[in-house]
Amino acid sequence: MSTIKADTIQNRAGSYSLTTTLINNGPVFYGELASEAAITRNTSTNLTGLTTNEVDTDSAFDGTSFTVPSGKGGIYHLFAAAEANFGDIGSDGELMSITIFKTNISGTALAIGELVVTGAAREIVRTTVHCSTIVNLAAADVVTVGVTLTDANGGNAVVNDGVFTNFGGFRLFGVSV
Repeated sequence: MSTIKADTIQNRAGSYSLTTTLINNGPVFYGELASEAAITRNTSTNLTGLTTNEVDTDSAFDGTSFTVPSGKGGIYHLFAAAEANFGDIGSDGELMSITIFKTNISGTALAIGELVVTGAAREIVRTTVHCSTIVNLAAADVVTVGVTLTDANGGNAVVNDGVFTNFGGFRLFGVSV
């Protein structure tokens, strides 16, 4: 068996370099909602408690937010999903929205998934909405996920726990801007 040692590999033209630190596509983070969460009607709310089946290769995810570690800036794939449950408040959901934010719910929206129902037949009992993006993040950038739920009669719906509601992401290997 042979060993090749190199810190940088370039293509023949020298127009692309790969450093060995880029070979690992970490950090990776992921978490599922540990227990259902009541969401105040028509209010964007940060999801917290995404700690079930948690993956956190760089100790950068606290179950609510992911902070890009020092030296780990780059292109990231981020994804989120949430299942809204309007069953206990009239089964009359009108809007379900999920957003990945840079910083927090008053920060920059990086990705949005939304379902809106109009007309007389507002009968959403449960629905899942997803969003994802590929974005350039720098060290110390923070990303979070927020949801907004609205129903016809003014009640507060819940976001279901477990695999139905999750947030995660990872740095892409070999991709640069």
